[in-house]
Amino acid sequence: MARSKVLVEVGALLKKWRQENDLSQEAAAKKIGASQSSWGAWESGKKAPDNFNAAQLEELTEKLVPAKLWAIPRRTSVSLNHRH
Repeated sequence: MARSKVLVEVGALLKKWRQENDLSQEAAAKKIGASQSSWGAWESGKKAPDNFNAAQLEELTEKLVPAKLWAIPRRTSVSLNHRH
């Protein structure tokens, strides 16, 4: 599954949790010391939280959104330009 699709799906879980707990993005973000703009980016799948925030989200959501869901391998590029 493509990384962006996974991030959107995980973000939807995060949004569902927030709405079920009747929290604004700002209020939810404040609970883990993050900004509203970061929370919004996570919910929309535009970016993944760093490892620390992913662990905070896991704890906050009582494991509904496990930290390991955010850890989608990134593609690495290999340079084939060799100089001899």
